Amino acid sequence: MTGYIEALHRDLRERKVDLSFVRSRGPIADDRLHFEFLFEDRYVIAAGAKNPWTRRRNIQLADLAEERWVLPPRESVIGSIITQAFLARGLAYPQATVVTDAPHMRVSLLETGRFITVFPASTLKFLARETALKVLSIELPADRRPNGMLTIKDRTVSPVVQLVIDSARELAKPMAKPK
Repeated sequence: MTGYIEALHRDLRERKVDLSFVRSRGPIADDRLHFEFLFEDRYVIAAGAKNPWTRRRNIQLADLAEERWVLPPRESVIGSIITQAFLARGLAYPQATVVTDAPHMRVSLLETGRFITVFPASTLKFLARETALKVLSIELPADRRPNGMLTIKDRTVSPVVQLVIDSARELAKPMAKPK
């Protein structure tokens, strides 16, 4: 468990926060916490609408190896997905022009048309309404991650938190696949 995840779990246990939205890598180790599945997400390669790659079809990952990438750190979830995708095709990890964990910074750089990155598909679903980002026609390995809410088991939540939970469930419905 990374320090960031540990801090989220600790804040929940210490009741500093009532609810946390997370991407799960597997079962939650702390049996005091409850994970409620909302939807499963996949990852996509994206570029700004002005980027020449958005007009191409049948793109191979090798075609993008020398491009200007804006990526989160290699140790991140997205970093591990990029590593897996490139290694599976016998390629080295791409040289990131910019390394940042900040999604808004990655979006701003993509909008210039000079960079490409990887995002969870759900992120683009919401961002695409307000930005000029496009998903490139390239498949990444099927590394899907469950997304959901983390709360403390058997703890009654406040009406405000319940409103957030209900809204999250409603927002996630179109993205959830029937089980």
